[in-house]
Amino acid sequence: EIFSKEELIGAFDISRIQVSGAQAGQEKLDWINREHIKKLSPEELQKNIFEWLPEKMRNPGILPVITERIYKWGDVRAMADRGELDVFFQAPAVDKAKLPYKGSSPEETKLNLEKVISALENIDAKDFTLDAVKRILMDLSAEMPSRGAILHPVRYALSGRDQSPDPFTIASVIGKDETISRLQKAL
Repeated sequence: EIFSKEELIGAFDISRIQVSGAQAGQEKLDWINREHIKKLSPEELQKNIFEWLPEKMRNPGILPVITERIYKWGDVRAMADRGELDVFFQAPAVDKAKLPYKGSSPEETKLNLEKVISALENIDAKDFTLDAVKRILMDLSAEMPSRGAILHPVRYALSGRDQSPDPFTIASVIGKDETISRLQKAL
């Protein structure tokens, strides 16, 4: 349980102190730290995260991605150093053999990506938000036997990875032009 300083002072009772020492492993300490990070204001969160990021990576759009994956501030720099944030700043090399989802043919995948591009082109650049992209991709994927037939190739085309932040987040951060460019290069 996480207490504020005031709550902890109010709950403290000297008579409940025991002889054996309390122990907290690194895993528990990291969890506690993460809970405190979650309670920070958006402004404080951005300030702290940006202190650990190279200047070229200081994009407010990636804050939710970073926040959900860190336990301490040093994790921010480690993410950047491992290249986990590169998907937001450079177009990936795409292996077209990895684009199709399970059971989909390369031809079906190409048609699906063309549908996605066409749908995304209809969104005005200023309205190219996470919610707008998600709505379009989910509507298109609802027409498929599996959502993965749309979502996997889009994620892979945008990130060059099987595992990455979701395609809606990537698209909303990199913007309409870069999203469409990456999808077209994957065709």
